[in-house]
Amino acid sequence: MTAGLLALAACEPVEVIPDRDPGLERMADQRSVRSYDPVPELPGGTLPGRAPAGTTPWRGAPARPPWTEAELLAGQSAFEVFCAPCHGLDGGGGGPVALDLALRPPPSLHEPRVVALSDEEFLVVIDEGYGLMPRYGDRLGAADRWRVTGYVRALQLSRRVELDRLPAGERQRVAAALAGAP
Repeated sequence: MTAGLLALAACEPVEVIPDRDPGLERMADQRSVRSYDPVPELPGGTLPGRAPAGTTPWRGAPARPPWTEAELLAGQSAFEVFCAPCHGLDGGGGGPVALDLALRPPPSLHEPRVVALSDEEFLVVIDEGYGLMPRYGDRLGAADRWRVTGYVRALQLSRRVELDRLPAGERQRVAAALAGAP
């Protein structure tokens, strides 16, 4: 019996589809890549973050909607429910859940490495999670992930905008707030 098992182990696997063109690669054997992975065979050397024009993205993600005030307010609502418990209402990483994550606190969304993420990379983090952050793709639809991304971009911009670039009325209001006036 042992000799029979050894003989079977030495056999080549039987091809299930005998009519298959031997020059074709089986899908199970093909290399898979994710967005932004290096792919020297492609122009630009990486898999693009967005699906090429005329194709449908695998996840059916819509193109970025215009970030209107209504879209940003909807993003703020979703951010306050799903993101603020860890990242804080201001995105600084000091939410109430973060107090229990002393060994590995959530990052500030204002850190240069987070600000440097493309919108598409940000969507992937929301969708799939990262580190201790759970995935939210099953709780936030694609449009809501875009809205949250837009709101986070607005939060990030609010930390970097130069005071003299604001309209006069806003500049006075912000200057008074920074000075501690009511």
